[in-house]
Amino acid sequence: QRQLLIEIKKPEYHSKHNKSISSIVLATLKSYNLTQSTDPIILQTFHIEELMNIRKNLSSQLRLFALMTWNYVGESSSDY
Repeated sequence: QRQLLIEIKKPEYHSKHNKSISSIVLATLKSYNLTQSTDPIILQTFHIEELMNIRKNLSSQLRLFALMTWNYVGESSSDY
């Protein structure tokens, strides 16, 4: 079975402009009836706080994946 790995890019940037990129992505996936943990979707981001937001505040049951890297380029405010 094929899967989609969707990266939520720069959620802090979008938030500064009063947009929730995660809400937009989840709404788009919902329009295709892709909302369950058994669906072939994995949401991923470098922002740990955004993963918590997706799970707790946006109530998504999709699988989540935390991306990690050396943060020398300032990819994320998350400090891992």
